[in-house]
Amino acid sequence: MKANNLFKWVCLLCLLNVAEIIRAQNITGKVVDEQQSPVAFANVVLLKTDSTFVEGTLSWEDGTFQLKERKGDCLLKVTSVGYQPQIIECDGRDVGTIILRGGIELDAITVTAQKKLVKNEVDRTTYDVQGDTDAKSSSVIEILRKVPFVTVDGQGNIKVNGSSNFKVYRNGRPSRNYTNNSKDVLSSIPADMVKNIEVITEPGAKYDGESADAILNIITNDKLSMDGVVGTAQGAYSASGQHYGSLFLTTQVRKFTLGGNYSVQRLSHDGTYHYGDEEYLYKTSGNVQRISDKGDNLGWLHNMELEASYEMNARNLFSLSFGGYSYDVDINYNKTTSLFSRNNTVIYSYAENLHDSYQRFFDFNGHIDYQHLTGREGEALTFSYLLSTTNTRQRADWVYSDMENMPVDYSAFDSRKKNNFAEHTFQFDWERPLSEHHQLSMGTKYIFRDNSSLSQFGYDNGTKNHTDFAHYTHIAAVYGEYRFTSGAWNARAGMRYEYSYIDAHYKDGSNPDFAKHLGDWIPSLGISYKVNDRNTLKLNYLSRIYRPGISYLNPAVEETPDEISNGNPSLKSAHPHNISLSYMLTLPKLTANVSLSSTLNNTGIGEYNYLMDDVRHTTYENNLKLRGYTINTYLRWRISPTTSLMLNNSVQYRKLYSHQLGLENERWHWTFYAQAEQQLPGKIKLSLATGRNESTLDNLYDYSKPTYFYMLTLSRSFLKEERLSVRLMGYCDSGNFSRYGQYCAHTINGDYTGERRWITHSRNLTLRVSYRFGSLKARVKKTNKTIENEDLIGRR
Repeated sequence: MKANNLFKWVCLLCLLNVAEIIRAQNITGKVVDEQQSPVAFANVVLLKTDSTFVEGTLSWEDGTFQLKERKGDCLLKVTSVGYQPQIIECDGRDVGTIILRGGIELDAITVTAQKKLVKNEVDRTTYDVQGDTDAKSSSVIEILRKVPFVTVDGQGNIKVNGSSNFKVYRNGRPSRNYTNNSKDVLSSIPADMVKNIEVITEPGAKYDGESADAILNIITNDKLSMDGVVGTAQGAYSASGQHYGSLFLTTQVRKFTLGGNYSVQRLSHDGTYHYGDEEYLYKTSGNVQRISDKGDNLGWLHNMELEASYEMNARNLFSLSFGGYSYDVDINYNKTTSLFSRNNTVIYSYAENLHDSYQRFFDFNGHIDYQHLTGREGEALTFSYLLSTTNTRQRADWVYSDMENMPVDYSAFDSRKKNNFAEHTFQFDWERPLSEHHQLSMGTKYIFRDNSSLSQFGYDNGTKNHTDFAHYTHIAAVYGEYRFTSGAWNARAGMRYEYSYIDAHYKDGSNPDFAKHLGDWIPSLGISYKVNDRNTLKLNYLSRIYRPGISYLNPAVEETPDEISNGNPSLKSAHPHNISLSYMLTLPKLTANVSLSSTLNNTGIGEYNYLMDDVRHTTYENNLKLRGYTINTYLRWRISPTTSLMLNNSVQYRKLYSHQLGLENERWHWTFYAQAEQQLPGKIKLSLATGRNESTLDNLYDYSKPTYFYMLTLSRSFLKEERLSVRLMGYCDSGNFSRYGQYCAHTINGDYTGERRWITHSRNLTLRVSYRFGSLKARVKKTNKTIENEDLIGRR
């Protein structure tokens, strides 16, 4: 282990030395104003001592610039609109900080330009939502379709970098209700309340070594003075009967700032109705099982967030936030099942009806953060506490009818499930600049997790199954991350160590208790190079941890006549590794990004499916190995001031295999979203879009067929400052534009093969109205650091 660590630090030092050597070949500096704020896009011109032009460039958004080194004495002239020009002697490679002073008044002018919407950094890609004119009349999930590395299918399901395993943060804080219910929550948030969306495809050491392949960080608007109460009210209604409303409010009283939001959504019959049929061939017996089902899920979804901050003085900030997501859904479901022999005679058949059944879910999290800024510029200490809870209640009563040769001796059963999750986290973070080009971040964390699951099954033959399972986890972690920034170069290297103690108890004595001790090292490396103002390259390596949640660990056996399923309390953590290389081109009218990545995982958690007496069994094992390769491309072209095109595309190859099971599942996947926008007379904006959805492989047995979707949108804003926005969107994800679309999944491996087809509502028309009120110039302030626990999969 010591030799391995020594090798890692030697590689890091070599990387930094290379960066210093390259930096030494350029003239670098930084342009700031009198308040020490960076001056972006200042003209920096290198001149000979006789004022002959040699070379010129513009300062970047952080004020830094870079010119090629020239031997001999020279002059450096720096100018920017509204500032007095500065001319300094340049006899070295680093001219340090250049201060521009104000004093030049300009006549009023009008400038028309293409604002850069996408920004590439060493560990993330940022999309400027406020720079997108669609933000005034769209929801966040609609804007996400335009964000690099993000795809949103016709049903609103989100993938980041080709993976469904991502987390959603709000203003740098992890939000479990946003993550677990991203489709519903992000559909209800108006985009004009969001400043930026950050896609963190390579979360470094400070983001923990846990779980997510990527992070979506939703940063709320902060360009803003406070005048009373400010907010946005929004309502939407669709032809399928789905409708929702939301209200966002912010206010400030001196040093106290408060912001919050509430949204509600109704689930209708048309919006949730589904019909499906399945057919499976059992390889050993040759028997064929056919299943058909239909149903809907009626209910309400609620989401609430509240944030507050108090700035005690310039160095001390106290902030808190809490929120919750809940739903109460009635489940209506009917199903028929038949088993046929090789010669197509009926072995058994029955119908089943689910009645008096529901699922209730509530997710709550709260943060308390205290940040202290020391006397050293850029140094901050942050103390944080996080409480996170999840509560799930499920009730299902099944009644069988039309029974022929019933394979079990019961005709009804009821199911009661209660899953509770509680997590307490204490964290300390320290950030300190070591010099102009070097910064160090360090931190430590303690987490206590309490998972409990009570499952009860009662059958009318008198049989009862009962499992009371508790799973406790203690995690202690420490991390360090080093960042180097100089001119065009930006590099980071991080390492964290996590110790875990797992203690499992069966309160009903159904199984013996057990405990585990785990220790994990998680490295991360990244480097980016800005070739010039138009071209940027970055290379990253990332390792993560996936820990199984309560639904994967729960040993409770759920049994029906044709299916038996249970979790596996012996599961271990998985450790995937990812390497990525990306290139971004930024021109006045064109932005393009290409990213290549490779993923390896030898300890994945996967489903284990098998047959026993023609009954399908499902559990989980550490039996999955993954090899994956992904190409993401993004193109945005501003053809004219009124016309633009955008393409977001992902091509992925995934190979899943298991030596223990002797199974292999591999496929190519392709998804894209293409959009054309045109400004029409009368301030009306027209948008035409189409896309292709294809699910990636997530187990050894199945794959899904691709589907296509189409959208047409008309939007317009009214009133002063365009406070009232109206948006009409027609949508269809059926190739023949029918009311209902068909989807299909194939089972190709294991003890049985088959196909599942299902039909849902695919054509819709939605009217969205949004109104902004008040005048705002401040936002709820956030500490620089907070807690992020994102390692669990299968939490609920």
